[in-house]
Amino acid sequence: MKKFKAILGLLALSSIVFLTACGGNGDDDYDYYDDNGYGSYIDTRYFTIDRVYVGDDNLLTTMTDLSDTHFADASLMFVGPEAGGAVNISLGGSSLLASINPSRSHPSFADGAWHHHLYASSTTSGSPRVNFNDAFSFLGTLGNEVQLDATDSTQSNFQRGNLHYIVNSGEFRLRIYIDGIRHDLMFVSS
Repeated sequence: MKKFKAILGLLALSSIVFLTACGGNGDDDYDYYDDNGYGSYIDTRYFTIDRVYVGDDNLLTTMTDLSDTHFADASLMFVGPEAGGAVNISLGGSSLLASINPSRSHPSFADGAWHHHLYASSTTSGSPRVNFNDAFSFLGTLGNEVQLDATDSTQSNFQRGNLHYIVNSGEFRLRIYIDGIRHDLMFVSS
C-alpha cells in the first residue's frame, strides 16, 4: 500500500510539473482570486509562511521568528483550476499533495474563512481525504478541533488539519493542532 501511495504521489507531482510547464512560470501579476472573488482558472501560485499563531481562542501568541522551527520554509503551491486543481503543502522538509475542490457556496466563504477540502486523489464528494499525520508525523500528535478520533477517511475531520482562505486579507491559514495546542500557520502570496 505504501508503494502504491508513493507511485500515486509521484504521478500527481509529475502532473503538477507538467501543468506548471504548460501553464506559465507563475510570475503573472494577479491575485489568487480576482476582484469579484472568482477565479475559474489559476496559474501556478505560491504562498510562503509569514507568521504562526500558537495557543487557544482566548490567548494566541504570534511567532514571527520561525528560523528554528519546522515552519521556517513552509509554503503552499497551487496549480490548476480553483475547483479541481491541486495544492502542494510543504512543511519541515516534507510535502503533502492534495486535490482541492473549494465551493463558493460553502457557508465558510460568506463567513470570511473559506474552507478548502483536501482530497487524496479525486475531488468527488465522498472521496478519501489527505491525512496530515501521515505526511507531518514529525510534528507530534496531530489532533482535530472537532473530532479527535475521526477514522472515516472521507470526512474533513480525518485530515487532522484544515486549510482556509481568509477572504478579506487574501491569506491562507493552515490550522493544525499539535499535541492539543492550536497552530495557525499564515501564508501570504509570494
